[in-house]
Amino acid sequence: MKILLVLLSLLVLSRAHHEEELIGEFTKMMRDPMDWIIEMITETFLDENGELKRELLGMMPRIESQICPEEASGQECQSSDNWLFGCKCVKEFGDLERSCSMKPCELFRNLKEKGAISLSKIANAESNHEKTRTLMDVITPGIRALCECPDIISASISCVRKYDGQLFEMQMAGMNKTTFDYVVANIEWRALKSVLSGFIDAVCLENNGKDCVTEFTDSYAAYGTFMDNSERGEDVCFSLVRLQDQYDNYLNTLNSFNIETESIKSFLDRVADAYLEVERKLLCDRECAGEISQGFYSCCRKHAYELLTTEEMKKKYNKLLKSLLNLLSDSDKSPRKLINVVDKFLEFTDPEAFCGDETDVYREKNQECAAAGI
Repeated sequence: MKILLVLLSLLVLSRAHHEEELIGEFTKMMRDPMDWIIEMITETFLDENGELKRELLGMMPRIESQICPEEASGQECQSSDNWLFGCKCVKEFGDLERSCSMKPCELFRNLKEKGAISLSKIANAESNHEKTRTLMDVITPGIRALCECPDIISASISCVRKYDGQLFEMQMAGMNKTTFDYVVANIEWRALKSVLSGFIDAVCLENNGKDCVTEFTDSYAAYGTFMDNSERGEDVCFSLVRLQDQYDNYLNTLNSFNIETESIKSFLDRVADAYLEVERKLLCDRECAGEISQGFYSCCRKHAYELLTTEEMKKKYNKLLKSLLNLLSDSDKSPRKLINVVDKFLEFTDPEAFCGDETDVYREKNQECAAAGI
């Protein structure tokens, strides 16, 4: 899943116009991906008191009228009535099955009703476990909606590529039509669609009657417990303390980029190497592999990794990464051969091969999954 976070981090960096900014945000994300996501969400939606920003509260009724429009049977779409998304987007979602076309409205109303409380809970949580658990509770309805209606991905991408709403004409804060058009023209949309669709295919499964979405959310809550143990300095299997040397080297590598002497590809190569040493210590120690496997490895995760690490998917990651890096970097627009970097970041997703003879835990787990037909 790490590669998906890398892709996400690069995608949201469209505001970073220089490589220094790009690398700064990238290294911040790679230090603690979950904390980075939580910070990004809370800074966007919450004020200094941990309450939903007043301007967002004021906009919610207007936004709801756009996401949940009243029925207008037989009437041609009017752009003035659909200023937020535009008529092309209305058509894209209107062409979906009724239950799927209504998903954005359902999700918005759920977020409106529960989101502010959940986000405030995240901002004021005393433990990483509580933060990650609450964040998963916020995200899970959206994942389930995509599981039920995967065509929403195609419809959403078409909405962006064919956008004909009036946000830019209305001069909404932070909106710039020139930048928007540049991003749309340069992103590898087919690759992005494949990555997102692959993620949904990998997550939306059942394992011997157990819902894999639930299992994944549980594992991310376990990540919060892992970070709590680390912050308390507990030298246990479920903690960074036992891999402090490898983690310190990883942090030093993240902070070592020199734009004058090194390319982004070379930097990502070094980050991948340092990151894999952290993963090797985390996953492969014979004394801790069993406990780590119980927390972070399962038949659901094994199957997801297999779907997300095919050669075809690796090509999609490579194409998307190159388009994003070329989009975000001013100094070098030449194509970058990143497939080796992608391969490195994905090595740990096959822990049986990754750990080799150091432990039998993952081989035994894989055999158990195979016996169950997974």
